[in-house]
This record gives sequence, C-alpha cells and structure tokens, in this order.
Amino acid sequence: MKVSKRQLRNIIKEEKTKLLSEQGSQTYNRDGTSQRYDMSPTEISKQLGLINDAVSFLLNNGMDPEELSGELQDIADSVLDLDNQQGR
Repeated sequence: MKVSKRQLRNIIKEEKTKLLSEQGSQTYNRDGTSQRYDMSPTEISKQLGLINDAVSFLLNNGMDPEELSGELQDIADSVLDLDNQQGR
C-alpha cells in the first residue's frame, strides 16, 4: 500500500493531537491502566514536532513515503519492545 506524503503527515498530526488532547500528562495504556509522563504536555508536543519536522525533511528530500512509513513502523515496534522489556 502506497502512503502519500500528505497521508503520512496527517497520520502524524492526528497522533500528536490525540496525545495532546489527553488530560494533563496522563494517558491510558491499551490494557486500561493509566500512566503519568515525566514531561509536560508542552514538552511532549515539542518533541513530537521535532519528529514531524524530520519526517517532512525526509519526504521533501525525496525519500519514498512507503519506505519512510516502514522505517517509522520499525521505530514504533522497537519502542513497544523496550516497553515490554521494562515490564510496563
């Protein structure tokens, strides 16, 4: 499945919005447990913005959207693996 630059940007924007819309710095995990971040919503937004900027840079400099999507999925998978190793 091909993912356009616009679709990829929208996905990132939606995820950022979803994260920021959660009350305060608390989120709910897939298993229903809640978790507090050590960062403020502003800092989370800033960090996600940096990720968004990097994605835009790569797309604007010719990286294939499908390849970038795969790379981002690999990163997401490694985050989940790390989370599982830490027993969260």
